[in-house]
Amino acid sequence: LQIDEGELFALLIAEKALQQYRGTAFEKQLSTAFRKISESLPDTVSLRLSDWDAALDIRTTGEVSVDEKIFDLLFKSVTKGHQLEIIYTKPNATPEKRIIDPYQLASINSDWYLYAFDQKQQDIRCFAPSRMKSAKITGHKFKRPDSFSLDQYLSGAFGPFAGDESYDIRIRFNQRTAPFIREKIWHPTQKLKELKNGSVELSLTLSHLIDIRRWILGWGGGAKVLGPAELAKTVQVEARAILTE
Repeated sequence: LQIDEGELFALLIAEKALQQYRGTAFEKQLSTAFRKISESLPDTVSLRLSDWDAALDIRTTGEVSVDEKIFDLLFKSVTKGHQLEIIYTKPNATPEKRIIDPYQLASINSDWYLYAFDQKQQDIRCFAPSRMKSAKITGHKFKRPDSFSLDQYLSGAFGPFAGDESYDIRIRFNQRTAPFIREKIWHPTQKLKELKNGSVELSLTLSHLIDIRRWILGWGGGAKVLGPAELAKTVQVEARAILTE
């Protein structure tokens, strides 16, 4: 097998990325898929990835536990248009039955999510497969609307969850934190304003406040919410709770 260094490095990235699924529900499917691929090759292929092993590493924190059979059923239902009945448990809530039309699976920030049409809510909802206690096919089929686009659905989100509002967010990051903010594109709508003292003001438009609130709290005293007032108040309440509870 003739490949150049750039292709070998890309292959190493793929191999490292798949390592994070060892010990999870996806390891069996991945192993089976690669065995079938290797068996279909005409000759033996040997690559010494170990020679490059020290060049790259990929790590994740907080591995999500997903039932292998449930995830496999979700994937098949998404691709074949099978409606599902699931038993779903939100945090600190009792399990409840939901009838859903699974539209799309997505891995966001190392977590898996299912975007589906909820028959009870008559709207698209985001479900975490790890919170599904059971899932079965109802016998009904559906067709995903051609108008559905996950990119469009999450265009105003700062994570996996979308909202129906529009918030103009403004956050000032101090001189110590500003360099980290400049390093990334945090959202398609973001604008950065450089301030004289070395701090920076980040502006963006979002459809809800939950994910951005958690993100702001992660910066501690390095971030200050300038607007909207609703977001500033909730961040202050959460920050005080950290100190007092």
